[in-house]
Amino acid sequence: MSDKDIPQVGTSVDDKQTSDIVTEKAANDDKHSRATCLFNGAQYSQGAIVCSSHKILECQWNGTWYQTTRSC
Repeated sequence: MSDKDIPQVGTSVDDKQTSDIVTEKAANDDKHSRATCLFNGAQYSQGAIVCSSHKILECQWNGTWYQTTRSC
């Protein structure tokens, strides 16, 4: 997926549900877990990648967004 194909989700809005955004990748303790992440009320599946405030976020297995070091 090229950077131009990554959905631009903007910034998190206080009155819409967004999963926690973390800066450390979670160890996958449960390989069968299929969590989803929320961003401003929209649901994303595990492994989804979005662009928020010029940072790439990846939906982790535990339902949190991992903020990568890559910019978009």
